[in-house]
Amino acid sequence: MKKVVISGVVSLITLGLGYLGGVGYYAEKFTPNTSYGSVNIGNLTLAEAEKQINEAINKETITLTEKGKELGKITLGDLGVEVAPDEILKATYESQDPSQWVVNLFDGTEVKNVLGHNVTVDSEQVKGALDKLNITNDGREKAVDAVIEYSDDKGYFVEPGQKGTEIDYDKLSAAIVDSLEQDNGKIELESVYADPNIGEDSEQVTKTMDYINQILDTKITLQVAGDDITIPREELQKWIHFDANNDLYVDEEMVYAYVNALNDKYSTEGKDRQFESTLQGTVTVPAGILGWSIDVDTEVQQIIADIHNGQDVTRKMAFYGVGNRLGEKDDIGNTYVEIDLTNQMMYYYVDGEVLVAANIVSGKYGTETIPGANAVIEMLYDTNLVGYNPTLKVDYKVPVDYWIRFDYQAQGIHDASWQWSFGGDTYVNNGSLGCINTPLDQVAIIYANITYGTPVLVFH
Repeated sequence: MKKVVISGVVSLITLGLGYLGGVGYYAEKFTPNTSYGSVNIGNLTLAEAEKQINEAINKETITLTEKGKELGKITLGDLGVEVAPDEILKATYESQDPSQWVVNLFDGTEVKNVLGHNVTVDSEQVKGALDKLNITNDGREKAVDAVIEYSDDKGYFVEPGQKGTEIDYDKLSAAIVDSLEQDNGKIELESVYADPNIGEDSEQVTKTMDYINQILDTKITLQVAGDDITIPREELQKWIHFDANNDLYVDEEMVYAYVNALNDKYSTEGKDRQFESTLQGTVTVPAGILGWSIDVDTEVQQIIADIHNGQDVTRKMAFYGVGNRLGEKDDIGNTYVEIDLTNQMMYYYVDGEVLVAANIVSGKYGTETIPGANAVIEMLYDTNLVGYNPTLKVDYKVPVDYWIRFDYQAQGIHDASWQWSFGGDTYVNNGSLGCINTPLDQVAIIYANITYGTPVLVFH
């Protein structure tokens, strides 16, 4: 009985001494079954563990494949891989409890997910290793950047970039580190093809498309002849382009074509008029100086400025011409002078009411009054009419109280003290040189109430 007890005590003492010896042994070593990633560093000192990690990793082999075909193998030693276990390994070492070494025989310690943070792979050395395997970018397709395209059907749209087959050595270096992390010794080169420098979701493309849409959504509304014309989005799409610096510019020629088309449609300059006369009903008045056109040059530049501004705008177009109703569909209105050569009558309407109805004397045969839709362009008081009489072949200088010129042929309305009668067929034998001879009292009323630009309609 004593022998059994003594034998048990000896065994316990032996175990105890062995345990204490293990505690002492592991006071300066990693406990059993400790691993750093895939590298077993149990029973090693900190320095030995760091050496073991580097040696083990440098023996790791990576198999490179492309489209399912193996191209070759490289070892991490070929790549000059450096491992810096850093503070994690040291912290693991310092946190271990040597008294738990027996437990670690059955349940080890694993330091996980650390290689990715502590392994350095030089992309130039990766390239060199692949060069030795004759895996280079020579002859491989370059990646294609995303671009903004235009078509009449789709308008502006983003053509996505595409990967080529060139290898991105930085991506490959990262894939090698990831392979270590995942303990997977295989890399498909398709996964490390170079990306386009400019992707479809890049800030550059996104900002440009946002700017384009801002421009195309802009409502530029032009007011002309009573109409509001909003430039269609489809039209704007055709006009805008981008230069080599990706700066937007507007095709002036296309804007000119658009504005010229509006001018052809709306302009009254140089056009005959259908006019409702006092005595003859509807008559055709030939084109004269009265009329307006869109100021195409000014308008084109303003539209381009409106496009660049990118803000909704409603405005009158720019016009030029003769008259006091520029840009209006009806540029005669209800205040005008009507000269009926057939009936030798002149009417001055103000706001639709007759202010003056006067018999006149127009040009005689050979110096007939030229009909046309005209307007007041000059007004003089107490002046002299100076010119040349082609009938008598003499120069003349005649004083008048009132002079109202209405065209560029020196035709105008004035008093004529030398006329003994007005109206009827006086013009046949005693007609003017083209001007409208008017009784003094009547022309005085007209002069006192008329303004520059007032339409003067002369017709037969």
